[in-house]
Amino acid sequence: MLEFSDDKTKCSSFSLKCVTTAGFPLSKTYVYVVGKVARRFINVYGTTKLGSICYKEIERPEVFEDNSVGFPVRGIEITVIDQNGKLCQRNVTGEINVRSSVRFREYLNNHEKTIEVLDKSGWFKTNDIGYVTSDGQVVVSGRLSDVFILGGKKISPVHLANVISSHPDMSKL
Repeated sequence: MLEFSDDKTKCSSFSLKCVTTAGFPLSKTYVYVVGKVARRFINVYGTTKLGSICYKEIERPEVFEDNSVGFPVRGIEITVIDQNGKLCQRNVTGEINVRSSVRFREYLNNHEKTIEVLDKSGWFKTNDIGYVTSDGQVVVSGRLSDVFILGGKKISPVHLANVISSHPDMSKL
């Protein structure tokens, strides 16, 4: 059973050897809580078309960056492309593109969809928004298809949720 009180979290009845997550962005708060109940915490980023793309073993929740998925696994190349199709510099957000020799060939009976997401050089458009940090880790902040426009800017619901949850008044709820 988890117990929460005065910023202390403890597990009174068990301790997990390892928790592995995939498929959703992780906040520092989530990482902190899981770190209290498990000896190891692993976050994996991937797609059904490419398999595992990035892997991160989280050892110190206090230095975890929200939505970080770690370094690309061996054989994976990652670029981030802006809305004009230009390569983004490190720490600049855009669409994550991935290339690997281990990937799907095409969508069955859907050539149009294949050419929409897979270019001639083998780069797969993930539809994920994110960036590569200065040390080469990947941060996934949302889905391109999930963004909405607010005040002329494209906003990811995940980013908005992280901003709201990090507000000091949220801890009082």
